[in-house]
Amino acid sequence: MNQRLIEKEIFAIGKPALPFSLRDTAGRTVQLADFKGKVIYLDFWASWCGPCIAEMTSSKKIKNHFKDQTDLVFLYISLDKKESDWRKAIAKYQINGTHLRDDIKAEESVANTYDAGSIPSSFIIGRDNTFHDIQPPAPSKNDGKDLIKILEETLNKK
Repeated sequence: MNQRLIEKEIFAIGKPALPFSLRDTAGRTVQLADFKGKVIYLDFWASWCGPCIAEMTSSKKIKNHFKDQTDLVFLYISLDKKESDWRKAIAKYQINGTHLRDDIKAEESVANTYDAGSIPSSFIIGRDNTFHDIQPPAPSKNDGKDLIKILEETLNKK
């Protein structure tokens, strides 16, 4: 993580999540604020990132665990340069969730704002729009149990 951001404590547990606005697969503009009052599992990935795809495949078990939980959003931000690569990967790997694509060339890209140049990179944002976990356990770690526990704890905070 960028030392400058750490020093400013921008990415600290309890600090507000940084706002962003990107387009989804239907071309609609989606903002972080659209998910106010929900817990967000925010994941930065790309179709060419093998570890990203492996973790997304592992996350299916976690999503199934929370299938009836309407207050949890799986929000995926792709760093793919080509829209076609992004769309093909979503279809090929059957990745369910809200999908957005970032323009990583832009100086003010969401990936740069969140210092997510090294992927996979993830965050858990609570109902109060603050960071509840930064780089939580990977979905594949301990068969997903560690991540499930953190998500459940975050969901239980009112």
